[in-house]
Amino acid sequence: MIVSHLPFGNIAEPRRYTVIVPALDVTGPVNVAVDLAREASRRGWLVALLYLTEGGTRKDTQFANSIRKFKASDLFRLRGIVHTHCLRPDILGWLISWNRRCVLVTTLHNFLKLDISFDYRPWQVWLAWNLWRKALRRYDHVVCISNAMKRYYERMMPWRAFELARNFRDPANAPLPASIQDWVAEQRAHGRIVLAYAGSLSPRKNIHALVDAVTRIDHISLLVCGSGPEAAALSARSRSDTLGGRLHLAGQLPSVSAAISIADALVLPSFAEGFPLVVIEAASTGRPTLMSNIAVHRELAQLGFGSTFNHRTFANFETRIDALLKIHPAPDAALQTLWRNEYTSKAGFTRYEAIFDLGTDTGNALSARQTPSTLL
Repeated sequence: MIVSHLPFGNIAEPRRYTVIVPALDVTGPVNVAVDLAREASRRGWLVALLYLTEGGTRKDTQFANSIRKFKASDLFRLRGIVHTHCLRPDILGWLISWNRRCVLVTTLHNFLKLDISFDYRPWQVWLAWNLWRKALRRYDHVVCISNAMKRYYERMMPWRAFELARNFRDPANAPLPASIQDWVAEQRAHGRIVLAYAGSLSPRKNIHALVDAVTRIDHISLLVCGSGPEAAALSARSRSDTLGGRLHLAGQLPSVSAAISIADALVLPSFAEGFPLVVIEAASTGRPTLMSNIAVHRELAQLGFGSTFNHRTFANFETRIDALLKIHPAPDAALQTLWRNEYTSKAGFTRYEAIFDLGTDTGNALSARQTPSTLL
């Protein structure tokens, strides 16, 4: 039996939007959460940013009416739209679902079972997956960020309705270190194509295979932005004679947009992605992306962000780069228009507002809040 309810007790009551994140850090999904909250504030919503643990500080949250750590009493006091981000498995959302004064929304940022299998043991993956599946039964709206992800979860959870709201990004303005500018200028002086990679330096990102491919192509250089467990090994490789200075490790940057904007293209060789924000940031600078041949990247290619290549053998890597740069001369105004029309926070929150509005329809079939008997 479906139990539906109104998000607001009084039509004159201000719209409330509460976003809950693990910590106020600068990871991709939290960036989306903060951008959503900021746009909600611009549109007159009362916004609260709640976090579970300390562990990050942001200087871009002054717009919120309330910024604080989540308290146990919030389980019963929250009203309006409550949107959880990055909580996996989302047991907290399951607890909040018993509060009848809120509409509960979550955004799925990755292919959970596949994503966590890179870092956890099989029994831990099984436990997290099954706890999370139960929690999702209690949500009013479960949002996927790509059609590829929506198809995946509809196959894995045929009893659950999923909605679509693709990611978006308003790139932050941050100065680019002079060392990066000097390195890029040196590569240009040698007539080389400069590719940028931005993301975590971890096995799932397939970064070593990318460096192997660059090593074999003398006229390509690679700028790597990010940090992670593979940083030390990559640093050792950057000093090797085989690369001849064509690999530069920029480390973690406050914003990667400026770094991408002085490259020719972005490259993402990942084995798994949700809906990479860095592709949107690249488009905002007029740069295309060469992406691994996985489902979400094929979707991004169809949307106009770039093209894919064989990320397992890299057999067509060089030819795809050449073809990509012919189609998208930098900066490509068409890519910037695509970003401006569909992938800013204004466009992104409009998609979410349409989803939130479904919660005001007491007869809506997409409402997934269920009675306790359905969980027995």
